[in-house]
Amino acid sequence: MTKYFEAPEWDDFWDSSKKKQRGFKRLADIFRDHFDEQYIRTLEKISPDPIGKILEVGCGTAYCSQKLSSAEVDSYAIDYSEKAKIYWRNNSVHYFIGDGFFLPFKSNSFDVVWNAGVLEHFTNPQELLREMIRVCKPGGIVCVFVPYIFDFTAHLKLYGEENIYTGRKLKHELRELQKVNVKVLYSCGAMMICGWGEKRK
Repeated sequence: MTKYFEAPEWDDFWDSSKKKQRGFKRLADIFRDHFDEQYIRTLEKISPDPIGKILEVGCGTAYCSQKLSSAEVDSYAIDYSEKAKIYWRNNSVHYFIGDGFFLPFKSNSFDVVWNAGVLEHFTNPQELLREMIRVCKPGGIVCVFVPYIFDFTAHLKLYGEENIYTGRKLKHELRELQKVNVKVLYSCGAMMICGWGEKRK
């Protein structure tokens, strides 16, 4: 499988993110914090009510999964890097170390499967999406957040080599879903684009 980032590089990334950030890197982290709040609001709007069982694939800090977890939301989070665990503090979230291309879950297990800032790091994002769709329940929601073409942090490649998305490109990636929607998110002058759809019944 061809990937932009290998596991040791993600370990290095999480190690370095614990140290004090400066310049553009620190600014990018501030933007990311703002987007985390938008991810949560968007997921709450597009998901079933109640959300039910939700999985974040490539969770990193798992900030959103921890915020979403509640009595009505059974929250799961998985990441490839062992080092990401230093951020996992909410014991109500079910955490896993594993590969998003080979998820350790049964098919049709989750009401919502999502990630943010993940697809753009791979040369074969469709394979990751197919695995996300596999573990989603029929009629459930698969949702991704990726850099929009006007996102300055993606062009600066502060997080490594990245694919940058247009609405048309994102709809193409989500073509195996039905009722595909795309929305551009604005925050602090930067932009992300959100795409989601239902798993076919």
